[in-house]
Amino acid sequence: MRKTQTYTTFGDFVCKTARMQNVYKPVLDAVMKSPHQWHDDPKVRAAWEAAGAAGLDLEAARDQLNSSDIDEIIKQDMSDIQSAKIQCTTTFYVNGQELSKLGPKELYDMVTSEVDALN
Repeated sequence: MRKTQTYTTFGDFVCKTARMQNVYKPVLDAVMKSPHQWHDDPKVRAAWEAAGAAGLDLEAARDQLNSSDIDEIIKQDMSDIQSAKIQCTTTFYVNGQELSKLGPKELYDMVTSEVDALN
């Protein structure tokens, strides 16, 4: 199963820099705990603070944001999004097939069906 999510510009970049610094999971968890504190702030200060508190080296992250490495990662992500024909923020795929209706029961049923097909 693969879950694909397109992030806000901030989320996309901060997640990329967190991955580069090997602190992706704690940074993602910290930032996503309080989106109501930062989603309406164009400078996303609270999100940067949460990311820093979770272990992201903010100075290095800002440098990484200006690197060609980030540009290449974003280009590849955009290519993947277009190739997979992703058109909404969260898309689930099970063995290459898109979940037709988003919901926990539908996802469970689709995964169960694919597992059963293996037996």
